Formats: sequence, structure tokens, C-alpha cells
Amino acid sequence: MNPIPTADLHDFNDKQIGHRVLSEDPVSRVLLVSLRAGQELNDHVTEGLITLYTLSGRLTLGQGDAAQEMPVGALLRLAPGVAYRLRAH
Repeated sequence: MNPIPTADLHDFNDKQIGHRVLSEDPVSRVLLVSLRAGQELNDHVTEGLITLYTLSGRLTLGQGDAAQEMPVGALLRLAPGVAYRLRAH
């Protein structure tokens, strides 16, 4: 078992959303996505079961006409095939 320290792994970039694979195996993949305030990930569809966790800052998760605030420490799971969008604040 190897813990993954996440505090300093962000890939913030003013021009694009940063992302990095932290762990990957045949069953799961852990991906760190770094968004600056105002950046958005639009019209994304989950390929498999995903878990979103807010490490810092604040996100809004949108699905259709609904929106859910994701403050630091928020954890949310989405089923495969779900369309969603993220916005960082």
C-alpha cells in the first residue's frame, strides 16, 4: 500500500485545465484535475463510475438544469454514462 500525497500535485494553468493520472490499474484510475477559478469542464460524460472530491477551492457540478455546490471536502459519485459539467470558483 502506497499513500499518494496530493497536497502539492496540482497542475494549475491559466490557459487549460490541468490533469494527471495518480494511479491506474485494470479496475480503477485516479485522476487529479486542476481548475483555476473561472475554468470549466463542459459537457463531459462519465465512461465508468467516478468519484469527485474537492481538495481545495470550490466547484459547481452541473447536470442538466440542476447544479450542486462542491466545497472543500465534498465527495460525490456519478454512475457510468452521466453527462455533467464542472466550474471552479
